[in-house]
Amino acid sequence: FSLFPNANISVALNKKKSSSLILSYARKIRRPSFWALAPIRQQVSEYTYIIGNPDLKPLYNDQISATLVLWNKVSLTAGLDIRSNETLQILQSDPSDPDLLMLRQENIDKTSSLFVSLNAPITVTSWWNMNLNAYAARNGQRIRPEDPQTFHPFVFTTLSNDFTLPLGFYLEATYSLQGKIYTGNFSINSTSSIDMSLKKQLFNKKVTASFAVQNLYHTKYQNVETTLQHMQRTNRLEQFWSSRKFKFTLRYNFNRGTKFRVKNIENAAGEESSRLNQSN
Repeated sequence: FSLFPNANISVALNKKKSSSLILSYARKIRRPSFWALAPIRQQVSEYTYIIGNPDLKPLYNDQISATLVLWNKVSLTAGLDIRSNETLQILQSDPSDPDLLMLRQENIDKTSSLFVSLNAPITVTSWWNMNLNAYAARNGQRIRPEDPQTFHPFVFTTLSNDFTLPLGFYLEATYSLQGKIYTGNFSINSTSSIDMSLKKQLFNKKVTASFAVQNLYHTKYQNVETTLQHMQRTNRLEQFWSSRKFKFTLRYNFNRGTKFRVKNIENAAGEESSRLNQSN
């Protein structure tokens, strides 16, 4: 038997209620997926395979946070997230054949995140709008109860810029940064990217032409490091879905702004039914 309370308290900080402080607490449960439980072996290389773990336990998550909202625009959140029995992939030696490596979902004894996040829309000028999303955390994990808890910093930031240019052009530029990730006995190096898009509306705003480039400086490689008791392995992954891409699109809006009439058809049966209900 377990309880899963959820509480929120909101306090207005001014008469207009445009600024407020929100306190919240929630306890949640998440059960492992079918694929994480299924003991089906999937070979990914000559010496490595993935397999499910039917002994997985559900995850229990407690989170407490405080959010400050200013002028109905800027939000600043700080909180603590504590998870027990979180399910993470662990690379380990095959008990029956030490020459093989087994990638299996395991319950981690304890993970935690002490975090702060910021969302701030900024009007720099009449032709330049900016939106900042930033997240920073001190993440901790303890794989087994007898292990010491280790802590690592993590950051994630997205900075979006919208520019209104002369001659009806619009420019969108987004910078993204993801810090180094530590999960289980893996670590994934930090990445960053820049996406840009130039738009122009034509023919009385019926046609929108856009040219976009994704991942401007082509950071499609990631280094994944794995630490085992007897070895440390580094894999260099090439991610084609995040490589540099160029895209040109044309969009046409049919009957933009044209009003049209909708004919209402009365339902005689419905009308009779309504009369009967009124007479009862």
